[in-house]
Amino acid sequence: MGSEMCIRDRARIVTISGMTRNVPDQTSTIGTLSHRGLIRIEGGDALRLLQGQLSNDVGALGVAQQQFTSLNSPKGRLLATGFLMRAAPEAYWFDLPKTLVESVIKRLKMFLLRSDVRIEALDSASATAIIGAPAAGALPADQYEALAPLLGQNASPDMGQHLDDDRLAVPRPGQPRRWVIWSPSAPRTQLDHDLTDAWRLADLQAGIANLAPETQDRFIAQHAGVDRLNGLSFTKGCFTGQEVIARLHYLGQAKRFLALGASACAPEAGCRLMHTTDDSTVGEVVESVVCSGQSHWLAVLQGDKFAPGDLHVSSDQPVSSLRYFKDENPPAGPD
Repeated sequence: MGSEMCIRDRARIVTISGMTRNVPDQTSTIGTLSHRGLIRIEGGDALRLLQGQLSNDVGALGVAQQQFTSLNSPKGRLLATGFLMRAAPEAYWFDLPKTLVESVIKRLKMFLLRSDVRIEALDSASATAIIGAPAAGALPADQYEALAPLLGQNASPDMGQHLDDDRLAVPRPGQPRRWVIWSPSAPRTQLDHDLTDAWRLADLQAGIANLAPETQDRFIAQHAGVDRLNGLSFTKGCFTGQEVIARLHYLGQAKRFLALGASACAPEAGCRLMHTTDDSTVGEVVESVVCSGQSHWLAVLQGDKFAPGDLHVSSDQPVSSLRYFKDENPPAGPD
């Protein structure tokens, strides 16, 4: 095979040029993510800006650490969710759906005033996805050795690792175990395999609600499970939308719940879910993905007692399965 090496998973063969390392595990794979974007926020006032706009405690992040977080409107409605990474003492990277990058930058820049903060979309950034620890063996030897601390059974779900000066590897919640390596520049190794659909499905199964433009300003953070993923801080002080979010936390009772469903058709983000008896709207789809001919989706439902037979999507297609996240523990990290 010369200088080429293949990683085999259940579905296909992935060819990686210039590699000689072997990956024996047939359930592991490595590839790229085309649906995620990266925003860089840096400067002496970056922490102050982010602390006032994002829902988690940015001040608690050390260099190379990450946290799940959200950006909210003054009325407490979600504008974006994603993972914030501290790449350097005064530099942060925000990993979020690519379709939201422009609107999130516009929103953050509203609060700059004369602050020492620079915000930019890293359009040339690359995301290398690793699903299954054995697939990491396809990395160049120096990067694999740097990544090794994250692959252990006791690795922290919040701790990342710099692989070199501009590459930061971080774990992602859920199963199978997975990691993403972000770089502000193009990848050194060209990968043929786009893992976008597999990654999106893993996000859905972990209860990670990734918004789309159609679902911005539609949900309160708790309804979309941001609290379950430890994405809210009620001790750091004020942030935009905090009053509404805190009121629900301390005084309210949740009336909407995040659930994972499946159906034969693929509902779009924002699609309504309706009750089979009277076609009344009882939920809204956050995100969906089709894998192996089956559509999987996350939805926010107006109740926690629905069974699959109670619901259908707006095209009259029945719901084949339904699982609520409200009684589940947060998804495990890579440990």
